[in-house]
Amino acid sequence: MNAVLLGDREDARGFALAGWGALPCRDARELESALERLGAGGELALVLVSPAVAALAPRALEAFRARAGAPVVLVLP
Repeated sequence: MNAVLLGDREDARGFALAGWGALPCRDARELESALERLGAGGELALVLVSPAVAALAPRALEAFRARAGAPVVLVLP
């Protein structure tokens, strides 16, 4: 299973050290860009999103979730 975290720089660094794929997102534009890149690949199964990053662009995140064949998207508590 391929998984990736979308989070702030500290979260991304911690998950990367644990062997996860991680993309740091500082603003809504970076989050939307990351979601576009993730949507282009077909092998991704799980996307974890930190709460702070999920609040940056909730509509973009919901649109990503609604796509057919999209990976499971979980916002961390």
